[in-house]
Amino acid sequence: GKWRRPRTPCRCYPDAPPLCSRHDALGLRCRLPHMLDLEAQKHVVDGKLRCWLDIDINDSRAAYQRAVNFVAAKNLAYSLTSNWLPELGGSELKRVKEQLYANDFEWSGRGRCAVKMPPQRIYVEVWPEVAPLAVENFVAL
Repeated sequence: GKWRRPRTPCRCYPDAPPLCSRHDALGLRCRLPHMLDLEAQKHVVDGKLRCWLDIDINDSRAAYQRAVNFVAAKNLAYSLTSNWLPELGGSELKRVKEQLYANDFEWSGRGRCAVKMPPQRIYVEVWPEVAPLAVENFVAL
């Protein structure tokens, strides 16, 4: 990310000028490890800073959404117990994926379907006291 000048005084010393003397020469926002941005503070768990990355491997979100839409549109035609995918049981989920969706000409041409969402969040624990600049850049992602 780009470094930017703060709009308010350094948070390390409330009575300090816009930048604390430590960072004044560099023109950088103060990055002392004990003063993290408010966004980063939300990710503190058990006193440790945890961040996450949301991922979508193999277009899983779109595949899951296709399965949800398929069940909503075709539940009566295929005698499903619900028109909402998460309410279907194990055997019905298997049937939707392996038989119903695959053999429906209109829907199978739209792409694959996924009846369960795979884990999409990777948690990373970061240490601002060891590498404060790297942590700030990572949190900014």
